[in-house]
Amino acid sequence: MCQYAAQYLAATGVEVDLIDLAHHHLLPYPRSENDDFLKELVSRFNAADAWVLATPIYNFGISGTMRDFLHYALDSDLPCYKAFVVLAAAGGPRSYMAANDLALSMIYEVFAIQVGPPVVAIKDAVIAKTNTIDDDIRGRMERALTQLVRVTGN
Repeated sequence: MCQYAAQYLAATGVEVDLIDLAHHHLLPYPRSENDDFLKELVSRFNAADAWVLATPIYNFGISGTMRDFLHYALDSDLPCYKAFVVLAAAGGPRSYMAANDLALSMIYEVFAIQVGPPVVAIKDAVIAKTNTIDDDIRGRMERALTQLVRVTGN
């Protein structure tokens, strides 16, 4: 989902900086605090005009890596007022709660601005091996991403 979102945004002329946490080894918060590579990722994240937060849902929660990274990246008392979209892949419909939890944390903790409801792909809506996304999920993603672009003025 995140790769499709990056391609979609790039095709609309948006400059995209994809930070795929699956390819980075971060120690659990706060043990990577002084890691120069982590500082670079945090700087890139915070330099963005808006965010697309894409995460798998495990046991009714977002990925631990995503949660830890956000602890590092959003460790400030200052509100950020940046727009964001949440994309999530999950095993069942109860996992919407975890996607909503992430969105509410962003809204209430750092005053970020949510664009549209979280887009949650359940079970076989996204098949990574064949790189396919269900038409309904793709449409919901494109609507959310189009609105994100409009909100940020890019």
